[in-house]
Amino acid sequence: TVRGNRVSIIFQDPMTSLNPTYTIGHQLMEAITLHTNRNRKQAWDRAVEMLRLVNVNEPEKRMKQYPYEFSGGMRQRIIIAIALANNPKLIIADEPTGNLDPARSLELMTLFEKINELGTTVLIVTHEKGLVDEFEKRVVMIDHGSVVSDQTGGYYQA
Repeated sequence: TVRGNRVSIIFQDPMTSLNPTYTIGHQLMEAITLHTNRNRKQAWDRAVEMLRLVNVNEPEKRMKQYPYEFSGGMRQRIIIAIALANNPKLIIADEPTGNLDPARSLELMTLFEKINELGTTVLIVTHEKGLVDEFEKRVVMIDHGSVVSDQTGGYYQA
């Protein structure tokens, strides 16, 4: 990754991105130190900050836990924290709400909206038309590889 030109990708199933043998803290700190000159204390502080940003309660405690100790929605938020660790300019999220119930899906989309407001471009790929209707954002609809709609307003018109 080149500094100032970073992209993070979030997949539908967070367990494909999390290593079950490492704590959440280890994984966050690894993502942070991989591309920066931060020492362990700075990386720890940044990791805790990222967990707070994505609404993980008791982040210091959570840093010592393993992925299997979290619900699907919480694991997805942790993946978002890892994706945010190095201030990406773009986050691509592939069906990030695909494994979540409607309430957690709305919560996650609201979080992506907050991330976008903080200056990161967020590209979300989803089939959940009802969820898209909740937000007044640019929606590009692709059908069989062709753009069939590109509009703002948070709604599809097939």
